[in-house]
Amino acid sequence: MKNSIWKIATIISIIAVLLLFFVFLSQKKKYSYLESVYNQQYEYRDTLNFYKRNFDMNSEISGMRINNIKCNNKQQKYKIRDFISDKPLLVYRYTSSDCSSCVHAMVDSLNVNFSDFSEDLLILSSFENENDFYIFLKEEKILFPICLTDFRNFTWFPKTFGMGYFFLLTPDLNVSNFYMPDTMFPEISKDYLDRMKKIIENY
Repeated sequence: MKNSIWKIATIISIIAVLLLFFVFLSQKKKYSYLESVYNQQYEYRDTLNFYKRNFDMNSEISGMRINNIKCNNKQQKYKIRDFISDKPLLVYRYTSSDCSSCVHAMVDSLNVNFSDFSEDLLILSSFENENDFYIFLKEEKILFPICLTDFRNFTWFPKTFGMGYFFLLTPDLNVSNFYMPDTMFPEISKDYLDRMKKIIENY
């Protein structure tokens, strides 16, 4: 009798353990699914914010006309019009307070994706300490004209969220095609650069 009770108890225990195991698996799948849905929503939100930010900023600055900004590099003094011919000029603007890893990634991307248009791009930098600018030049392999300009030359520009950005500058110094890249969307940045090439080429 005792053996029978023990066997029944053992069987019930095994069944209970198996049930708990299957419940655990089903809950794990449920949580994995919910986590996947959450991540997708998070990515969707980031993508939506990315497009909205660029759309809003582009709408705000397109059509603006800027001054003939002064800049310099290694004792050479320039004005932005010195870099513009009869075609638009793509400007990449960043400051020492911007996301440094984002700037490095964008310079690398430009070297790969825009090197065949090196004369049609100008990098405009602003640093609190001019020596830091020249240190940056030594650290980076830059295939494009790059100049140091005063922060105050861009007080007209809207808030930029601590990131570098692009804009296209026509020969009469009108601004268009604003774009603020994000390292989360490298393919979109490449598409933007390809579109700018076509605009410059067909101008």
